[in-house]
Amino acid sequence: MRTLFPLLIAVLIFAIPPVQAELVLGTQPRGAYDRFGPPFEQIAEYLSKELGEKVVYRHTREWISYAKDLHEDKYDIVFDEAHFVAWRIANKKHTLVAAAVPEASEKHAVVVKRDDAKLFHVGQLAGRTVCGMGSPNLATLSLLSQFPNPIRVPLMITVDSYESAYRGVNDGKCVAAVLSDLAVERLNKTRGGARTIFVGNRLMPGDAFTVGPRVTPEARGRILQALLSPDTASEMKLFIERYAFGKLLDLPVEEQYQGLEDVLKQHYGF
Repeated sequence: MRTLFPLLIAVLIFAIPPVQAELVLGTQPRGAYDRFGPPFEQIAEYLSKELGEKVVYRHTREWISYAKDLHEDKYDIVFDEAHFVAWRIANKKHTLVAAAVPEASEKHAVVVKRDDAKLFHVGQLAGRTVCGMGSPNLATLSLLSQFPNPIRVPLMITVDSYESAYRGVNDGKCVAAVLSDLAVERLNKTRGGARTIFVGNRLMPGDAFTVGPRVTPEARGRILQALLSPDTASEMKLFIERYAFGKLLDLPVEEQYQGLEDVLKQHYGF
């Protein structure tokens, strides 16, 4: 029996999973690392300094891997759209800590060319081309949720931004575009070529940060303090300019995210 004891101890030691030595920061697929990676590398470097432990950024380029990683709890700190935030809070015990746009301020809208007199409601878009950011973008999923019959849905033309979607309508690339009402208002001031035929009835909160259950309460407090600090203007300059529209992050309102996870049921992997 004594000869078996050291062997048993060795088996138990090797059976224990290795302790994660670093925290992993992630965000939804946005494009090539050269363009979209640097803002998040700045965040990882800043949080590493503030926490006194290593934070690494993991870049993801496609949605299937991202969905898999979310399900498998591969991320400790995540910044992405409101419906993913809601899904992690509801399903992965994540805590909401800071938002790029703290107050829900925009609704999803569908526009057509200003002189298009044939289209006047969203139901007419079944089988027609609509420019929008690729699913599972929240605006795109919100539009598709208006079509209960999966056979009769719009033909989505994928673009990389709201501006590209708006431009696609005016250039004839698609008959309609889905974006935010605030983007429509802004673009109509300079381009003036779109007419709104649909506006969603729910104000949408902005993209936000959550932290996962592997993050200790003490570290979570430090992350919150770091993300809300005025230092982010310089330490996270690329991120603040691109994703927070030049404004500091602030505390989000969790209730504004509740229920948004439901739109992900339309997307593979959720």
